[in-house]
Amino acid sequence: MRNILSLLIGILFFANLHSQTKDSVLINQEFQFEEGLYIDFNSVKYLTPIRSNSIITNIPLNDVEFFNNLTSQESIEFYDKDGNRQKITTKNIWGYSNNGTLYKNSGSGFFRIPMVAALSQYIAQVTVIRESMSDPYMNSYYMGGRMGTIAYESKEAHNFIISFELGTVYDYNYKNLEILLSQDEELFIEYTSLKKRDKKKQIFLYIRKYNEKHPLYLYKSE
Repeated sequence: MRNILSLLIGILFFANLHSQTKDSVLINQEFQFEEGLYIDFNSVKYLTPIRSNSIITNIPLNDVEFFNNLTSQESIEFYDKDGNRQKITTKNIWGYSNNGTLYKNSGSGFFRIPMVAALSQYIAQVTVIRESMSDPYMNSYYMGGRMGTIAYESKEAHNFIISFELGTVYDYNYKNLEILLSQDEELFIEYTSLKKRDKKKQIFLYIRKYNEKHPLYLYKSE
């Protein structure tokens, strides 16, 4: 009976391994993402971009700035897999791939993800609203000489962590990394036992540790 059970477990294991190999692909440094628009995270997960030749545009496909010029427009039109004409607002697009590399939409532009893994780090510009104290002498006519605040916008570079397992984006800090590491009990306990200062210093190290234990597989497109 024990031999039969062991045999069944072995069959299930190899069947699952075969299925994973057949239906998915390992994402590593050598993997090249197919060029095109990735409308949402599912199109990344299933490797199903809108290919360049399905995009309706006057921009030449051989233009080296094709995607930069395309995503500078307010909206993009394309033909879907059924041949139907579709239109999407550019700010709602997840991102695109160019020369095998993924670029993620941050709201203020599309920014390169240097290495795609279960947890990936990337830098993007974000719009930040800040307030500064106004000069009471400059505003004395309007405010009776009282101090006030002036709000202004600026673009700043920020670090982010993106989970390609969950499809979510987090600010690059130790608290968010703890949330992500909670999926791996061993690494979670190891990381949360560190002092706060060490947690901040070792964010990158523990992202790498997580990726080494959890290789990323995405589904093959047909």
